[in-house]
Amino acid sequence: MEEYCRDFLLVVMCAAGQGVRRDYKMALKYFTLASQSGHVLAFYNLAQMHATGTGVLRSCHTATEVSLA
Repeated sequence: MEEYCRDFLLVVMCAAGQGVRRDYKMALKYFTLASQSGHVLAFYNLAQMHATGTGVLRSCHTATEVSLA
């Protein structure tokens, strides 16, 4: 479980560019994988990426689908 949390925090850092090069493509990939495993914060971050168009085409429809999954 500790490794899982550490990996999630690394993805958050990649999305924000904190201490590492900002990489939205990687963040999207790993937020998607984590959300498929049921990680609640991954759902939230994935929905935010779609709602704001950060690293993806902006889609409120997709953001809503992700947040309700």
